[in-house]
Amino acid sequence: MTGFTFSIGTRLSGEKKKTSAGPILSPGDSLARLQKKGYVGLYDQEAPDFSIPWNLDLNWNYNLQKEDPLFPSKGSGISASLGFNLTDFWKITATTSYDLINRVFTAPQLTVYRDLHCWELNFNWIPTGPYRNFHVEIRLKAPQLQDVKITKQGGLRGIE
Repeated sequence: MTGFTFSIGTRLSGEKKKTSAGPILSPGDSLARLQKKGYVGLYDQEAPDFSIPWNLDLNWNYNLQKEDPLFPSKGSGISASLGFNLTDFWKITATTSYDLINRVFTAPQLTVYRDLHCWELNFNWIPTGPYRNFHVEIRLKAPQLQDVKITKQGGLRGIE
């Protein structure tokens, strides 16, 4: 055997609360319902809905390579990715990895996406490491016109 790899991962996620249309309530019914919840807002409004869709991916991997029996090579790392929709139009993702052998964080990355109706905005930022940079792009969403875009990027050599 010259190589062995083992990986395990999981995904946790939450969804936005489902709402359904119900009977039309009178102001008195609404106030009574709010008092039952134990929350009454400044103008007798319902409690705000802070539930947002999210997902968390966690992975661990281990590999051992023995192509040369005198110099085996092994690696092990943990990676995590957190993504959530701040609103229906904003999506944010953060990823990172940790090398358990060398005890360093590798490849942290933050991505922000904004749907602008006919346009879309992508922002990608790698804050540390040899590939440290940022990339901002605004482009048309239509598949035939995706080459119509504005791009700005910067890295270790400065803004390009």
